Amino acid sequence: MNLNYDKLLEKWIDFLVKEDQYLGYDVPDNEDNLMDAYDGLAEDFCKQYGYSEKTEEFVFHGQWYDSFADEYFRLLEKGGWKGFEKE
Repeated sequence: MNLNYDKLLEKWIDFLVKEDQYLGYDVPDNEDNLMDAYDGLAEDFCKQYGYSEKTEEFVFHGQWYDSFADEYFRLLEKGGWKGFEKE
């Protein structure tokens, strides 16, 4: 797998910014919905750019999860999401 981390992360950030209008109106209200939205965006991103399921798994759920999920959370926070209250 020959992936350039920096270029892929930059592409992901650009993708999220373009999807911002969608996220701004539908901020997830629980952790399951939060991760479902992340998974859906990751899948859409990979389809749009022609990345395989193996790449999707590696980037968005495996080795690079922290960086890519952090960008998603950062976008939600810009839209007013404050996280979930601890029970």
